[in-house]
Amino acid sequence: MKRFAFGFATLVAPCMVFTQLVSAAGFNIDFGSAFTGLPSTYSAASGQAGVWNDVFANGNLQDTTGAATSVAVTPIVGNPNGQIGVATTNDELLLGDFFFFSSGWNVDFAGLTDGLYDVYYYAPSSTGVSTGAFTVNGTSITEIPGDSVSNLIQGTSYDVLSGVSVSGGTLSLASTGGVLELKFGLAGLQLVPVPEPASLALFAVGLMAWIGIRFKK
Repeated sequence: MKRFAFGFATLVAPCMVFTQLVSAAGFNIDFGSAFTGLPSTYSAASGQAGVWNDVFANGNLQDTTGAATSVAVTPIVGNPNGQIGVATTNDELLLGDFFFFSSGWNVDFAGLTDGLYDVYYYAPSSTGVSTGAFTVNGTSITEIPGDSVSNLIQGTSYDVLSGVSVSGGTLSLASTGGVLELKFGLAGLQLVPVPEPASLALFAVGLMAWIGIRFKK
């Protein structure tokens, strides 16, 4: 009986930790009102497939599973209707419509689960609009120009800031201007939750203990 109880405990412990690891939701966001309907099978550059939110006004988001959340996004932009060409691929659906502004922009999130996130950001597929330089929760991001034919190229049409710390549920992206183009904006964002190293280690220890008990039997 004691062996069973101990074995059950070592099985449940890593499962409980794993539940905590995945408790932070991921979000996929497609800015712009021209093209909608990215499929949930599309993962863009991050590998995070799931539901995409078409965002061109304030509102609450669905997470990648399609669950409604209290996470709110407030884009402060000049024009949410940027568009270039015709979209025939998923990459074009994401990069081919966007918001833009001539003097800067802000995108603010509230209600996120505190923790670490990898923030993937996507540049408009337009020769006249770059991301501009901007900050993510105070960290400076270098301007990227975008790719005119909507290819996913790191450092050109997208990039990622890893391990962004969210505290108090807020995440803020703020334009600081740019030099590559006269207009600045974004085509999309992905917020990918990152498991904390300590939690991963605890999960691994519990899992190895459980495997050890199984082998002893």
